[in-house]
Amino acid sequence: KRGSYEILINGRMYKSEGDSVIVIDSFDLHEYIRRDPDASGKLENEILVIPYDYVRDFQYLKKGRSIAVPMIRDGVLTERLMALTKQYLSPKESKAVRKSAAQLLLSMLAEQLQWTQGPAKGEVELVRQILSYIHENYQKGIHRSDIARVLGYAEAHISRVFHSYLSMGIPEYVGRLRLDHV
Repeated sequence: KRGSYEILINGRMYKSEGDSVIVIDSFDLHEYIRRDPDASGKLENEILVIPYDYVRDFQYLKKGRSIAVPMIRDGVLTERLMALTKQYLSPKESKAVRKSAAQLLLSMLAEQLQWTQGPAKGEVELVRQILSYIHENYQKGIHRSDIARVLGYAEAHISRVFHSYLSMGIPEYVGRLRLDHV
């Protein structure tokens, strides 16, 4: 809302300034690089993390496409999204209300985003597939060998790619998910 920051998404840098929205898709690899206050010395932003089980309809709206440009610069849209977030996505609301509000918010974003045909390619897509498999199966006894077999890659390749993007191994990531779940 005020000030600026840079964010690296799947290896591309974006700079957010003022009333803008950046959408980071499920399993996109991202990092906040730097935060700069505006001339008044203030930085004001909000980050909304939507639970994976709330985004299934958004995945359908994507129709197999990837987000081409994750940034939307639209002050009116930003204010509408902020109002929706503050009113309906608070913990005091029921899960059904929060899920419906999240789906409305994602639908509003889907209409404004620039899309590209086809899913992401290369290692980023492989990491997404690994993360997707882990998130669907982490409560079971999964291992690197299971993931490698299902995705059709060598276990060493799965392990190397995952570690290079997330700076941790698959067992550590699965362990964190299980702890979060508990």
